[in-house]
Amino acid sequence: MERLKYAYQSYDAFTKAEATGTPLDVPTLTFTRESDLITPTGLSRQFARMFLNARFVTIKESSHMVMLERSTEFADLLHHFFIDTPLEDIPYCNRVEYATAGGPLTPGRSRHLTVE
Repeated sequence: MERLKYAYQSYDAFTKAEATGTPLDVPTLTFTRESDLITPTGLSRQFARMFLNARFVTIKESSHMVMLERSTEFADLLHHFFIDTPLEDIPYCNRVEYATAGGPLTPGRSRHLTVE
């Protein structure tokens, strides 16, 4: 029951943030393939802009099912994110982009990039 309660609270917070334009203050990693035909890169970038501390990256040489096609790299990327180590020099990823809520994604190394 606790998991269901948490899932509902998370969904409720997300839908309220989307409706009001209030950004969520949650460290977020959004990733996709360079040219995913099922989930276009632009949609993933748009999603990343809903968070105050978002990182967006594309994974090289993979398609929509990157977590199955490149499972080792997928696990490694999540590992880097969860232990808060740099994502910039991971060889299977393209350049990391950062965003503040509503702002454009910007290449850089700062985790808390302020976009003008």
